[in-house]
Amino acid sequence: MRPFLSDEEDVLNAFLKACNELGIDAKDALKSLDLAPSLLASPEKLVPSHLFNQLLEEVARLYHCHDLALRVAQHLGAPRLGLPGRLMAYSLDLRSGLNKAEHYAVYYQDTGYWQQHTDNGLVTLSKQPSPFASEYNHQRNLLGTAQLFLLLRQITGGFWQASQLSFSFPDPGGKFTDTFRAFFRCELRFSQPSDAIHTLRRNTSIPI
Repeated sequence: MRPFLSDEEDVLNAFLKACNELGIDAKDALKSLDLAPSLLASPEKLVPSHLFNQLLEEVARLYHCHDLALRVAQHLGAPRLGLPGRLMAYSLDLRSGLNKAEHYAVYYQDTGYWQQHTDNGLVTLSKQPSPFASEYNHQRNLLGTAQLFLLLRQITGGFWQASQLSFSFPDPGGKFTDTFRAFFRCELRFSQPSDAIHTLRRNTSIPI
């Protein structure tokens, strides 16, 4: 069983579609990283791995595309259900599903490991960014947040809604912030201690 929310080929194809939409030649980024362009045809060697992380960051840097990960997520659509999603799918509601999935940290490898906390009627799913990820893997980190967001929407038939999103990086500003708002459709907070998805506790009682 694959320990990832999305198959490697799905992620790579979504990345290539996003690049094509933006008029970006991903091969330029590979060359600047001294990587072979043939890797784009070998998803098992590129995704998900440190090579794909580097490629995401390099494309975002070269083309000043601070919302690249969300562009990729838009083409990825609903991520395939890995083990956390399958566990949730066999649960009565989102709350019990999240409780089950929380025990399988290894299967969150593709999105980063998320922890759950409830306080004053607000449920927070958060992941503490590592110093390395905070410094070098902004796009991969953002893609993981987008994937989990899409997964929660998928397994609830689109009925689940986030109340707020927190990001550990600064507001990218301008049209990039507009992309964030259009994708998540809720309050956004930047430069926060951790990346987090916040939702009202009552929203976790939605049947799966």
